[in-house]
Amino acid sequence: MKCSKSEIHRKTHGIPDIHFEDQKLTSFAGLVLFQSLFSRLGLKQQLTRCFRHLGVSPIFGHGLVVLLLIVHLLIGYRRLQDLRYYQDDPMVLRLLGISRLPDVATVSRTLAGMDARSVDNLRQLNRQLVLDMWHRPGNVHDSNGAKAFIEDCIREIRTILPQCTIEVRMDAAFFSDAIVSMLESERVEFTISVPFERFVALKAVVEGRKRWRHLNSQWSFFEAQWKPKSWDRRHRFVCIRQRNRKQHKEPVQLNLFIPYEYGYDFKVIITNKQLSAKKVLTYHNGRGAQEGLFAELKSQTQMDYVPTRNRAGNQVYLISAMLAHNLNREMQMRSTQKERGTTERRMPLWRFEQLGTLRRKLIQRAGRLTKPQGKLTLTMSANAATKSELLHYLDRLKHAA
Repeated sequence: MKCSKSEIHRKTHGIPDIHFEDQKLTSFAGLVLFQSLFSRLGLKQQLTRCFRHLGVSPIFGHGLVVLLLIVHLLIGYRRLQDLRYYQDDPMVLRLLGISRLPDVATVSRTLAGMDARSVDNLRQLNRQLVLDMWHRPGNVHDSNGAKAFIEDCIREIRTILPQCTIEVRMDAAFFSDAIVSMLESERVEFTISVPFERFVALKAVVEGRKRWRHLNSQWSFFEAQWKPKSWDRRHRFVCIRQRNRKQHKEPVQLNLFIPYEYGYDFKVIITNKQLSAKKVLTYHNGRGAQEGLFAELKSQTQMDYVPTRNRAGNQVYLISAMLAHNLNREMQMRSTQKERGTTERRMPLWRFEQLGTLRRKLIQRAGRLTKPQGKLTLTMSANAATKSELLHYLDRLKHAA
């Protein structure tokens, strides 16, 4: 329908007066989705059980404070002090099941009172949604203690899915005889980057190779059964080179053109997969997706924030960030269909929306809580896109197993 200019444009010179009143207004009407999800998961009760071993029983229990942290991160806040800006939001209070929020000092003291057992219990709860995470000091090598952690994860998966095929792909930090032998003994399929520059013999093999088999115009490879001197067994090593352009940095006469020379980048992968070299490379390169996952955790759930001087308290905050991220994905998995089958790169079966996207579209929506004829009602703006998507999520969560 065609409209005239007078129907579209209007004069807006006046600045409205501002009044603040105590009304049942919320800035996070979309939290009703997570209220439904938390209820189905029994999340509040599960969090409470994680801290039963602590002798104290404060008014705001430890489980409730962790649930508050999860909500704090879901709605887009970072610092603990920021909870002052939504302390009277009715949807936040209803989701937590309380009439008022704890103050910042209470939350800080609660985190400071966490212990190692609290962290272990929260990690176990997190395993129900996704694999575990491991906190290690920042002044040790990435592989320090990794073998035991990987074995724990494998046992956890086998307990839940005894017939599944487990695959892992790792960076060069985890290249060791102990980890390779453990993965083979556990019947785990793996690809691991090899720091071949550290092994003079292997580096010489790669540099001295004359015949390379082409995968395409960019990639070529050869394979070798090889082992470092200290290892007991030989393994399959796939040596790969990538053709690339290297730009000359020297001044160019008259800037008429930018000359390039072609060279190669090399990498070596150790694997026990019975796949072609091309499929091994494609699978191994898929590990780059995890970098995007870490970036999302830092930017959307504030995983890089350090709220206290207590190690266990900081660990609890980090696990809360992981839980917020995982709960977002759990809701999408319960509400949407798989869009992919298993790909060579092992991409997720679902096309997940980032938490920041869901936050802008659905969570951060204005609403009003009222009780017409005694029935609790959440009223939101009649935006067609918001209405359609939010009702879709609620309907699927209601009928999800």
